[in-house]
Amino acid sequence: MIAASNRSLFFYLFCAVTALRCTFIVPLYTFIADPAIKIPDQICLFLVHKEHILCMPIGHWCDKMKSFSALILAMLLLITLASLAFPGVALESVFYTVTEKTLSVDLDPSFEIGQGDLNASDRGMVTQDFFINTTTVSNAAFISIMSVYDDVLKRLSPENLSKIFEASAVLAVEDKGDGETGNWTATSSLGGEVTVHSISSADPSISPERRSYDMAIWSLGGQNYALVVSLLDRNNTSRMIETMTLI
Repeated sequence: MIAASNRSLFFYLFCAVTALRCTFIVPLYTFIADPAIKIPDQICLFLVHKEHILCMPIGHWCDKMKSFSALILAMLLLITLASLAFPGVALESVFYTVTEKTLSVDLDPSFEIGQGDLNASDRGMVTQDFFINTTTVSNAAFISIMSVYDDVLKRLSPENLSKIFEASAVLAVEDKGDGETGNWTATSSLGGEVTVHSISSADPSISPERRSYDMAIWSLGGQNYALVVSLLDRNNTSRMIETMTLI
């Protein structure tokens, strides 16, 4: 064997065993562990490191290393356990999907419901519009279902967020020249109190029978909210609020 210190030799041998562990370590360990097996000194292991060439009889090396067989096995066990104990960290993010639900409103059979646009925006909510028609009046009521996914808005309670939506809607109609003439209350399908705002419009382009309408916003449960603008009478508007559910 060409000059190498004991420390360097252990390093070289460890590298060789590590590099060949898939095809070499199992039979080699068998030779080390079983003192009854004798390997001829003519079978040599050649190791090359920089300008040094190491040539060692495997049988001689195995005889010397028998006392360290338990240590080698323990090292292999620790390496295996360490690789299992620290798996790669999975990357995660949030992904939103559309869930199909049914809007249910219990009104007289003379009413029918039509589906409008589905709108997804970067404002933290998705909206789906509907229209209530009668045999004599089209678009007698407008319904917009809002589903909130914004993290900040979701931290607010449904009651508080409903109030924010309600105040914003009243300000919006006032900005376009409509005015609130009064309000009354109804009860939602969840048992909550809903404030209904009676609005009057002075817009001459709107026919007189459509200048007065009721508007309300309330929670349907979870992150879902309803906006209703109704030209119907109070009884039908109240019934629409009381029976509207998402199933």
